[in-house]
Amino acid sequence: MNMLTAEYNYEKDMAVQRQEAAELATRNVIQKVEMAANKAATQKEMEIAMKLMALGQSDTFIAEATGLSQSEILKLHEKRKTMAN
Repeated sequence: MNMLTAEYNYEKDMAVQRQEAAELATRNVIQKVEMAANKAATQKEMEIAMKLMALGQSDTFIAEATGLSQSEILKLHEKRKTMAN
């Protein structure tokens, strides 16, 4: 059927738009939940790294144990220094 000559159905169009809006809202909520979970996981990894630093573990060990990058570990060293002062 040629879409240019097809009859426009307002109700169907609105139903499709509502469905698309609902799907977008659901995707946004899921994305926000995933972001919050990732942030919480990263925060926990950083707390563990700080404890390992206090125990004198090497940066290499901390990176392997927590999954943090070397640059993230260096930032934590700086944070520890400022907290100690």
